[in-house]
This record gives sequence, C-alpha cells and structure tokens, in this order.
Amino acid sequence: MIIVAADDATIAMFVPAALSLQGRAPQRLHVLSMAPGAHRIEAVTGRGFDLLVTDGRASGRTLWERLFRAAPVPPGLHATTADFEVTVIEARDGAPVRTRFVFAEPLDSPRLCFVQWRGGQLTRLAVPAPGERVELSRERGPSGW
Repeated sequence: MIIVAADDATIAMFVPAALSLQGRAPQRLHVLSMAPGAHRIEAVTGRGFDLLVTDGRASGRTLWERLFRAAPVPPGLHATTADFEVTVIEARDGAPVRTRFVFAEPLDSPRLCFVQWRGGQLTRLAVPAPGERVELSRERGPSGW
C-alpha cells in the first residue's frame, strides 16, 4: 500500500493499523508525502513520477518534518528503500516541494497499490500514464486536519 499524500496522522498511521486489526494489513506501507495541501503527480515514466506540493508550503517544515528529521531537507537528498528510490528535486524553506520516486517495478504492477484519501476513506489511485499528470486536491482527514 502506497499512500500518496496524507498530512493527517490518522490517515497515515491509524488507518493502516485499523486495517491490520481487521486482518487486511498491507504487506508493505509507504506514505510518500505528509505535506499539507494539494499535490500533483507529473513527469510520469513506466517506473516512476514526480510528486509536487502545489499549495500549502508557505509555512516551511511541518510538524512531521520536524518530528522525524532534525535537519531541513536539501535539494538532491537521495534515499533508497526496498520498493523505490526517492530524490528531492526542489525544496523550499527546508521542506521538499518536488520529489522524484522511481519504483523497483512498473507502476502498473499488481504488487503496487496506490491510494489517496477521498470521501472519508482510502481509495485506489490510478497513476497517470507516461506524459500525463493528475491533480490531488487535499481533503480533511478523520481528525479534522
């Protein structure tokens, strides 16, 4: 399960825990962005995309960025997980605003499940085809954030 954007901790942390209690725990869980505001997926290839924060970034580093990372995030920062590589392309006030994700397998692989928060629940997100983009408006999560 890959939650593309969820700034409400209830979505990012507690919804997966609730799924686990129901016997529906994802094999792996990744949250790509906890930045507040709308996002956009663009620059799509067969194995990856850029995730942009399109609003809400005027305040700099969020609570989550300060909690989980002591230092500001610089452009060029690169990390590798078992499922993808991530590179910060652009940062503003120490927080990423454009991040590139390159996955270990094609985006249309049945082993990848991209989701977003819509209508009070996690719903499957169809990643756009190469060359296309998709806007992800922000919706308040269960805690009202």
